Amino acid sequence: MIKAEVVVDGDWLKIGNRSIRMNQYLDWVVLLDGVAEKQFRLLEDAIKHCLEQKYDWSVIPAHVNFMATDEDGMACGWLVEPHIVGNAWRNQSHLSAFFNLTKRQNPFRGDWKDSLEKRPEYVEPVLKDGEK
Repeated sequence: MIKAEVVVDGDWLKIGNRSIRMNQYLDWVVLLDGVAEKQFRLLEDAIKHCLEQKYDWSVIPAHVNFMATDEDGMACGWLVEPHIVGNAWRNQSHLSAFFNLTKRQNPFRGDWKDSLEKRPEYVEPVLKDGEK
């Protein structure tokens, strides 16, 4: 079962801390019995996709290849894949990407030892107000 706060705001569907544009994901096909089965499946897939990502990569600089959360809740960006050393993520080469998220800014709330995530192949850009 998927649990997340879902809010509809115009054409946008806000799921947890993610926003997706409904017309990008939904094909409004309503079956004769009135159940939008295809719509539901596509929406469910979109929600799963949003929830699978541990971090909001649209706000993380492009040079950051990995994100990981330390035991204290602080998330750090890395150029190279880090490994757990004590109660934090580290790499022998110390190639930190000099990008951090405070515990409050960090969307990841799971076990810090499972927090490592590689940048996805595609990150949907966030448009600034007035951009199309």
